[in-house]
Amino acid sequence: MGPALLGLIAYVFFSSGDTFGKYLTEFYPVTTIIFFNALFSLAPASLYYWHHPGENGLRFNRPGLMVLGGVIIAVAALLLTTGFKKLPLADVYAMLFAMPLFTGAMAAIILREHLTLGRTLAILTGFGAIMIILQPGPDLLTSAAMLPLGAAFLFSLYNLTARYLLRTNSPSLVVIGKCLILMISMLAAGPFMGFTMPSINHLPFFLASGILMGLGDCFIISAFKKGQTIQVLPMMFTQILWGSLYGFLFWGDVPEWSLLLGAPIVILAITYLILTEAKPAASLIENTAMPDMAPEELRLSLPKTAIAGGK
Repeated sequence: MGPALLGLIAYVFFSSGDTFGKYLTEFYPVTTIIFFNALFSLAPASLYYWHHPGENGLRFNRPGLMVLGGVIIAVAALLLTTGFKKLPLADVYAMLFAMPLFTGAMAAIILREHLTLGRTLAILTGFGAIMIILQPGPDLLTSAAMLPLGAAFLFSLYNLTARYLLRTNSPSLVVIGKCLILMISMLAAGPFMGFTMPSINHLPFFLASGILMGLGDCFIISAFKKGQTIQVLPMMFTQILWGSLYGFLFWGDVPEWSLLLGAPIVILAITYLILTEAKPAASLIENTAMPDMAPEELRLSLPKTAIAGGK
């Protein structure tokens, strides 16, 4: 199975898992949904790790950085899951497309990576298209659209920590660590935000959402092990299609003109970033000690699972 097909299957899993999660937001606090999503994601992630253990066994290297990244992901998951509760799926995915734009900008500011004029214009154009989708007004900062946009920003911060984590930890071990920290974080937030045990009737939905997210993580890791960013990451854009389809079938959501106009512009901007990033990939891989993924693949792709904490 080629990397593009693996990536496509992964994003189908992610979108399907998000759909179950969105349905559950009608009945449960977001902390409950994230906790059980992370819990059930552990099953496929652990099986994948069993077959691809990496060089360091079950030992987490840089545990402090792992905890920091997990806390960032936990806050992002809270924002994102609340966004799924308030917004159509396709709108949330469009906001999440800001993640590579944020990551590219932060890599230049924080890591002092060089930004060419073309990449700078692509980032600015992408953010301009996000503004089209947002339709900014006086109540912009209090609108529900800021929830997934804030999550995209936090996912970008997580990307920066993950770049260093994956130099000494296998990708599947990082996923396991992320799930464990998510579970602990949601239990800690439960007394303040609410926490309800699932009913027997809803348990299959929790199970399906978590397993789909875990499978998505496994497939996306396999995709990047077999191919490069340019082969895999464009499959992320299909989430607009799956989100629109699921949203229409289950909630009767119809995309607005702003989404239809802005989303293609964001996709073009990100595609340009991918294409210009792919050129130096070989030299980066040769000079990087990071297993399984090169830094350029991480920077644009790591958080994929929405409710589980990684889109």
